[in-house]
Amino acid sequence: MTEKFYETLYSRMAVPIVLARKYYQKLGIPDDSYIAIDDFENLEDFVAEVNKIANDKQLYLKYHKWRETYR
Repeated sequence: MTEKFYETLYSRMAVPIVLARKYYQKLGIPDDSYIAIDDFENLEDFVAEVNKIANDKQLYLKYHKWRETYR
């Protein structure tokens, strides 16, 4: 993990995309704050989900819900 992840998460209001969820779970980062590629069976499913999130404001905002309670 690099500082770029935290920069994307905190100040850019973007949804980071990571390769493997297990590394970020160990650090206590909220599961619903990023997209992990290894959550999908194949690349086509991953791309479809990213496109879906990009085109659905409510779905996108769910990835920022953690900001209300995370410390």
